[in-house]
Amino acid sequence: MWTQLFPALTALAGTVIGGLVTLSAASKQAKASREVARQQFENQLVLAQHQLAAQLEAERGKQRRVKIDEAYGQLMLWMHDVRTLVDNIWVAIFSDDAAFVEETHKALIEWPFETLRPPREFAPAQFYWSDDVNELLIKFGGRSAEFVMNAKASLVHKIPSEGHSFELDSEAIDIANGKVVAGHDALVCIVSRIRDVVKREMRDGKTC
Repeated sequence: MWTQLFPALTALAGTVIGGLVTLSAASKQAKASREVARQQFENQLVLAQHQLAAQLEAERGKQRRVKIDEAYGQLMLWMHDVRTLVDNIWVAIFSDDAAFVEETHKALIEWPFETLRPPREFAPAQFYWSDDVNELLIKFGGRSAEFVMNAKASLVHKIPSEGHSFELDSEAIDIANGKVVAGHDALVCIVSRIRDVVKREMRDGKTC
């Protein structure tokens, strides 16, 4: 009997063992597939996170660029007004227009309180001005002090409201005017340098 059953048992055992081997292989394949899927998911998640971070950084960069553009636009408006006033002072020392001279003299009186101070609405923009720009603005302020002093001396004899009874001789006037002209040229040069720095930084995308 056992002799007759042996082939069948052998076949059954072979089938069971084969099935177990097949199941084991399938299980390993499934596990490997799950591991591959998990790894792919993690890689995709990391990639998505990096892409999101890059997009956020790019958006922040765009917003900062807009603010910098606005800040330097405001700076250029202010420099335009300052340059115009410096030119007016230079013109006034040679002008016979009493009203124009008096208006210019008033601007000189207000210089440290008005002209040298950026408009109040420009205050937030100053945070975006570079160190190079701020250094030139400080230099402009220092150089303008001598310019204003000389311009006042040059114009004072032309201002009736000042009540001066003396007249400067032509040589003294020429000396005073010469100092104003030199100061004007120096200030215009600084304004031009500020513009050049701003153009370079806007082109290269560099600020402080």
